[in-house]
Order: sequence, then structure tokens, then C-alpha cells
Amino acid sequence: MEEERENDIGALKLTELDPTKRVGILTQRFSVKAERILAYRCFLENFEFLLPESLQLTKKVTPGPVGVGTRYTAIPNLLTKPVVNVEITSMEEGKGLVYGYLEGSPFAGRNAIAFEDGNLGTQIEVTLRYQLKDVANWVGWFILGGKRFHKRLVVEGVRGLKTLLGGKK
Repeated sequence: MEEERENDIGALKLTELDPTKRVGILTQRFSVKAERILAYRCFLENFEFLLPESLQLTKKVTPGPVGVGTRYTAIPNLLTKPVVNVEITSMEEGKGLVYGYLEGSPFAGRNAIAFEDGNLGTQIEVTLRYQLKDVANWVGWFILGGKRFHKRLVVEGVRGLKTLLGGKK
């Protein structure tokens, strides 16, 4: 059963933004007390474990080291429990990465995570550029709290990163 899911995600295509429709943008900024390269590498190594399982289950479904083309499947513990499939579309060592949403995800777009040197460590900026695919996803995003839940996932992911970095002194 698990292999079937991995094969299915391998055949999915990235969903692109429709230039004729409005693009939503969510940006969140954080500071972590760690060197930028360390924060970036810790993020990559632990991407699927940064969130508590009570919020989201994330699984890497492509073999090998994390890089452009690496795919993940996530199931957020939101009322609608959407399956969210993503692929890393670009990376710059120590500076950031972008992942795009694959077919079957509730929205199209990209999520960019940038790491920059800050006064007290590293500044992390997470920017989601998205379009909802249909009315059902609109209801989930705005009415059922999906947008608020996404913001919480990002906050909890950074909290998980801070916890991991706290143990690497």
C-alpha cells in the first residue's frame, strides 16, 4: 500500500499559478539564535519531523538526500484532512529553498523559505504564494480555518527548529 502512494506521487505534476486569477500571499518572519548555515541544514535534515504529529504527518517519498526534486506528502490534522504533496523546486545552500504544490493539493503555488544573517542569529522568512483550486478549498481555507492553521503550522515548524537547534550547542 505504501509503495503505491509513493508511485502515485512520483507521477504528479507541479501546479502552476493561473496568471488570470488573484494570488494570495502569506509572509511570516522569525528569528532563531543560531548561525544561518546551521539553521538551514538543521531545517533540511529535519523537515519531516519539525511539526508535532498531532498537527501534521509529513513523509519524504523520494529516496536519497534532500535536493531539488525531493517530494513530500503531508496530511495536516485539519478538519478536512487534506493531502498536500510538494516538491522542492529550488535550493540555495545556506540561504533557502522553494517548494511547489503538486496535483491533488488544495492549492497551487509555491512556499519560499529564506534564511538570512540577523543581529542575534538567523532571520527566517516564510512566504506562501497561492491560489485556491476550487470552492471546496476556499471553504476549507477561509471558513474552516485552513489559513489560520497554515500560519500555525509555520509557527510550530520554527518552534520545532528552535528546539532542535537548542540541543546543538
